[in-house]
Amino acid sequence: MIRRWKPEDVFTPRRPMVNEAMYIPRDGLENALLRATKGTQHMILSGDSGCGKSWLFKKVFEDNNIEYLIVDCANVDRFESLDAEFRTIINRKHNSQKVGYTEKKTGGIKIPVAEASLTSESEYKVMQMDPFERVLQLLRLDAKDKQAILVIENLEAIIKTKSRMSELANIITLCDNPHYAQYDIKILIVGVPKDVRTYFSKTLNQETVSNRIRELPDVEGLDKLSTETFIKTGFNQHLGYDLDIDTLKEWGEKLYSLTMGIPLHLHELCLEIASIPRKSRGSTSQIDIGAQRWTTGSMNKTRANLESLMNTRKAATGRRNQVLFALGKITRESFTVSDIEFEVRSAFPESTNVKNLNVGKILQSLSKESLPIIRNNGKGKTYSIEDKRYAMVIRSILYIEDGIVKIVEEL
Repeated sequence: MIRRWKPEDVFTPRRPMVNEAMYIPRDGLENALLRATKGTQHMILSGDSGCGKSWLFKKVFEDNNIEYLIVDCANVDRFESLDAEFRTIINRKHNSQKVGYTEKKTGGIKIPVAEASLTSESEYKVMQMDPFERVLQLLRLDAKDKQAILVIENLEAIIKTKSRMSELANIITLCDNPHYAQYDIKILIVGVPKDVRTYFSKTLNQETVSNRIRELPDVEGLDKLSTETFIKTGFNQHLGYDLDIDTLKEWGEKLYSLTMGIPLHLHELCLEIASIPRKSRGSTSQIDIGAQRWTTGSMNKTRANLESLMNTRKAATGRRNQVLFALGKITRESFTVSDIEFEVRSAFPESTNVKNLNVGKILQSLSKESLPIIRNNGKGKTYSIEDKRYAMVIRSILYIEDGIVKIVEEL
């Protein structure tokens, strides 16, 4: 029987488990991770948010029969320590051991525990083992003879908190202590920061920590060819579209430009596109409608902030708007004032036929907003976009009409 796929079964932007039907293999990254698990060092897997770090390590571990346990740094930050999160994991695994039980009766009748006049008592005692060691022990019990990895995920949640990072540095060092090393478990650190090793080298542990960690290649967005494969698999194979080669290429280029190939955003945008009625199926307008819904849904906060940064008065040229539009043209990680001025002059030849555009002043102003769209790198006066979602929204909603930057109206 042929399975009837629904858009929400195909495009799953927030699904924690790997969507096997839509997973795009990345052989180089997968092989690098698998090789690292066989080495002697702990590992760091980093990359921008939404690039597929979690699906990557889960896919590699599950395909290679590697047991893993996730420690979420969002909880570490919430509970204010790694030990507290370890205890939560222990409790989740029902680690409490019942060591004593006494029961009292009233008139020969057993009284339920839930009653106000509690006459039945149970005594529990949590094992007084170091929480970190207990987590290693539980992971080893689950893994048995298999390889086992403790995953420290969402590192960005604690990267700026010295006490949490010091605690993490300590447990990495402790893994070489014979008492902890007996469990034979490696640590994989996963997060957005790309230069975590440099951070550890500046901690009190310095070389003792950095020498124990191996940085893996950054996880980045899919390339254009992989984006096209993603579209073909989702729309043609699972949803029954009949996009021909030329249309697939056109959609691939447009969706790659809008999402930069970041899997999370590809799933979000494609889900919006696939939810549009059949009468628009396979047309360019289907992408345009989907992109508008995407920016007012998943990207609404980013869109609202971008709009707040635009010229509020009817300036003759709207230079700030031109600079914002030009930012959407940048594909490099960092750029200079000259790079943006080139894009502005190219896109708006008539209104830029003057000597000074004040692009540097505008970029400096944008970097100092309460919610800045760009940041000054302090390296030869270069800038970077603070969050790639800004570039995506710019490409989705800003357009030029009669030499003026305009915003696509919300649906």
